[in-house]
Amino acid sequence: MLRSNGAGAVRREATAGASDAPVALAHGETPVADPFGEHNVLQVDRVGGPRILAIDVGTSMGFALATQTYIASGTKSWTERKDETRGDRLYRFYRWLNAMRGERLDLVAYELVRGHGPGQILAAHCYAQFEGVLLTWCARYGIPVRTVHTGTLKKAITGRGNAKKPDMLAAVRGLGYSPDGHDEADALAVLHWATTAKAIE
Repeated sequence: MLRSNGAGAVRREATAGASDAPVALAHGETPVADPFGEHNVLQVDRVGGPRILAIDVGTSMGFALATQTYIASGTKSWTERKDETRGDRLYRFYRWLNAMRGERLDLVAYELVRGHGPGQILAAHCYAQFEGVLLTWCARYGIPVRTVHTGTLKKAITGRGNAKKPDMLAAVRGLGYSPDGHDEADALAVLHWATTAKAIE
């Protein structure tokens, strides 16, 4: 189902077994019926442009997928469930990535975080785990990867390398997107960087 989200964007709610969902199976597994879940969709004309998946790596993971006709963005939560082992949520992420294979991606881009603040050891471990899964998946399917440093990304979007989260959110909305939160905004920022910085080359 699509809902208007203003500024030419629409919101698509999760629909189990959606017929237009990307199809991909790994070793005979059950496919992820709708890999996006609830997300925003912006209709665009990018005929001939690269198909790019941009990700803000973390437990609350922002994503933005640019196809030839639309940009889908949202946030996926990979919080560990009570009945999961330590590796289960990483495997869920891998299966989610597998569902993107139907999009025939030309590039995966993500924000490169080179340091975490004091008291963020667990966040650093989490980032490294998800980054490892992402890089492994891209290597498995031969998808090029590009990264952008946090400061470089902030400067590209806001003009200041030390911009705060509210500044990034406002700047991304100023580009015509309608992110619901900071994680989605960061992914859209990475996507904007990837499409304007010629990262595909």
